[in-house]
Amino acid sequence: FGITAGALAVAVEAVLTLRDPTGSHKFAHLGKPQPPLFEEGLSRVPNVPRERVLMLGDQLVTDILGASRVGVDSALLLTGVSRLHEVDLAPVKPTYLVRGLV
Repeated sequence: FGITAGALAVAVEAVLTLRDPTGSHKFAHLGKPQPPLFEEGLSRVPNVPRERVLMLGDQLVTDILGASRVGVDSALLLTGVSRLHEVDLAPVKPTYLVRGLV
């Protein structure tokens, strides 16, 4: 197993819940697939229409889902984390599939 940013976020969120069961303190998710991260990226290219932006990623649950949430086309790189057989089962589908980068 590995410790990733997502795992740390889950741990911090669990601690907040234990320390404050009232829920008055909330953990703000800032990474993929949260829309604020994608919106920030889009704000950095203000002269590029959203329909001309493509998210290239290798994970369905972060890269592709995040792009979908902000209305951006996506391409799933099949040499990464997610595999072709997972696409049919995923709740969100990439716009394009990319077998590899040459």
